Amino acid sequence: MQALTLPPGVDPALTYAQPDIEWHIYQVIAPLGGTVTWSFAGNQGDPPGWIFRTQIQVDVRASSKGKARQRADEARRAIQALPWTPWDEGVVSRVDVTAGPFWQPGGHNEPRYVARYLVTYQPQRWPRPA
Repeated sequence: MQALTLPPGVDPALTYAQPDIEWHIYQVIAPLGGTVTWSFAGNQGDPPGWIFRTQIQVDVRASSKGKARQRADEARRAIQALPWTPWDEGVVSRVDVTAGPFWQPGGHNEPRYVARYLVTYQPQRWPRPA
């Protein structure tokens, strides 16, 4: 991978690639089963190119409403623990629940809960100690 050529005076930290937060969240909650995640909006914080904010929606399905609710709560707790979860690509500094988890009946004939999260994160600046 070739480094970007930056204008004079630009912080070299901004050459770091944006971490793949969507994949990270999916890997954290996929073991729960019945989860679907995607990002629906994102922007850069300050400084641009270093702080990122992505809005993620998580749909959780199960065989019953009670099981779906329990699974959605487990997913919520795992996502809100991301600031304390080691991640090789970056650092999650904040997770805000922006909606839910809410019961969303219909579709696929399985009970479903939906929640949305605003995740603030940045690239890993230094190598992690072994």
